[in-house]
Amino acid sequence: MKRMRILVVEDDPVVADDICAYLHGAGHKVLGPAYHLAEAKELAELHAFDIALLDIHLERHGEGIQLAQFIRGFSPAPIIFLTASADQFTLDAAKQVHPEHYLLKPFNSAQIKAALDIVMHNFISPNIEQQNLQRVLKFNEKLHEPFSKREIDLVLLLLEGCSNEEIAQKLFLSLHTVKSHFKRIFQKTNVESRTQLMSVLQNS
Repeated sequence: MKRMRILVVEDDPVVADDICAYLHGAGHKVLGPAYHLAEAKELAELHAFDIALLDIHLERHGEGIQLAQFIRGFSPAPIIFLTASADQFTLDAAKQVHPEHYLLKPFNSAQIKAALDIVMHNFISPNIEQQNLQRVLKFNEKLHEPFSKREIDLVLLLLEGCSNEEIAQKLFLSLHTVKSHFKRIFQKTNVESRTQLMSVLQNS
């Protein structure tokens, strides 16, 4: 696993020490630990980091979520929440900032390692095909006349950079059929070319 700079925010000194000891032992650079919201904000602003381990409940309930919102404003670093709370209220609040992981206490070093491995793999090597599918499906919901299943297939291949000829080969269609599908797709999306369509999709 890549050696990382990890921001640690945890209000329990014993838990914080255990986390930092594991991270140091694994060769990572640790920022912190920070025990309070103000201290954590200062660390986050002053230092670059690859990932943030944030306790949800600091001095006040939910301060870790406030911190995550603050970090999202300037850093793309993945966030892993650390908490003993699995109640629906806390989960719903945490979901508002789209954390990359949610680790329930008590946890051990193996669980921390697994969380870091998965989160960083997905951050460094994202599933582009899945991201494209989600983007197209979300865009499709906004259309007055949605794409058909076949049209979605064409749009996904377009986002992969395939030419009309390559799309025809992959979907076992004639080139004329591919062009006809794209003509219909252009009408539904009010664009005039493949380039315009890609721009609309990528910025949606």
